[in-house]
Amino acid sequence: MTTNLSLIIDVLRQDLKVAENAIKNNNFVFVSVIGNRIMSNLLADESKTKELMLIGWIVREISVDLDAIKRLKDQTKLVKSTKVANECIDKIDTMLSKKEYGIKELWNVYFDLEKDIRDSILTTMEDKVYTKKPEFTRQITLVLMKHFLTNRDLLLKQNALLAKGLLNDLSRVINEHGATEAEYIIFIVFKSFDLYFDYAMYSETIDGKINETALKSKIDSYINVIEKISKNHEAKELEEIYNESTSLVYDLSIEIRKYFINYFIIHTQIVDRKLELPEEAKQKIGETISKAFEEKLE
Repeated sequence: MTTNLSLIIDVLRQDLKVAENAIKNNNFVFVSVIGNRIMSNLLADESKTKELMLIGWIVREISVDLDAIKRLKDQTKLVKSTKVANECIDKIDTMLSKKEYGIKELWNVYFDLEKDIRDSILTTMEDKVYTKKPEFTRQITLVLMKHFLTNRDLLLKQNALLAKGLLNDLSRVINEHGATEAEYIIFIVFKSFDLYFDYAMYSETIDGKINETALKSKIDSYINVIEKISKNHEAKELEEIYNESTSLVYDLSIEIRKYFINYFIIHTQIVDRKLELPEEAKQKIGETISKAFEEKLE
């Protein structure tokens, strides 16, 4: 069964309008919900929607960025950033209406978003000090990817959070020092892989025991593509990074949305460490878990 591409684009433009409305109402968690809806709506015809999957990730990143800025309680930064976010969505909508979108065009919208919003994500203490050093971000990214690939067997262990650890460092360095196009792309690659991995591990864990063989078979081919991306990043083969990453993000995203239909919202493994935490810390953890739960809805 095939679906008319114009129909899919029309639905996506409606999704984008709802995202804009959510931004106007400062409901940034709901913006992430719309990003997920866009991804799921692309299941309507998998043969025509590879580059369009990037839109779902862009909308999700808008949600993450704006929510982080909102927590800084700096109204000037928030106003500036919401304007940037709405302009980003308007660009995508115009591309869809004119059918003038493509892999590079959509990635460029994401690059512009992150470059324009970077200063607002940093705290006042940080943004007065950190300067743009994209070559430093490139070097750190090469080290992080090498570490990931060298330690890929850790992903088969019960408490492994390898991809999340990498994302944490990569996000920090990009925010502090900016990035080249390649690092922004690689960040989305690992975001999609990490979410897919959570579901893959969940699906292969029974009574607390991981079926390592089955899990390995579900992640190996994707990690092999990440290895190719890493080699092309080292060689500065940006064209290859564009093509390989877009296909990988698409494949992972399709599987993520199918997993969501099968398992709905999952909770990743958290080791039970009997620690005494201050009340403020307990409250903050509770808020974080609630927010994560909301973001995964739909």
